[in-house]
Amino acid sequence: MDSRDVRRMLESMAATAQEAADEAKEKMQSAGQSLSEKYDAAKLNLLLARLRGEQERVFADMGRTLFLMDTGNYSEDEGHPTAQQTIDNLLLAAEQKQQEIDRLLARLA
Repeated sequence: MDSRDVRRMLESMAATAQEAADEAKEKMQSAGQSLSEKYDAAKLNLLLARLRGEQERVFADMGRTLFLMDTGNYSEDEGHPTAQQTIDNLLLAAEQKQQEIDRLLARLA
C-alpha cells in the first residue's frame, strides 16, 4: 500500500466520520425541537386547564347569583352592583375566558 492509498483511505474515513457527525447533529436538533414542542404544548395545556377552572368559577358565581335572586336573598346595598349588573359582569367574564380558551385551542391544533 503506497502513500496515495493511505491518503485515500484516510480521506474516506474522514468523510464517513463527517457524515456520521452531520447525521447525529440533525437527529439531536430534531429531538431538541420535538422536546421543545412537547414542553410548549404541556405549558399551553396547563394554562388551558387553569382558564377552564376560572371559567367554571364564573359559572358557579352566576348560578349562585341567580339562586339568590330567585329566593329574594340577593342584597343590593348602596355601592354594590345590582343583580343584573352582577350577571352582566359575570357573562362578560365568562365570554372573555372562552375567547382565551379558544385562542389556546387554536395554538394547540
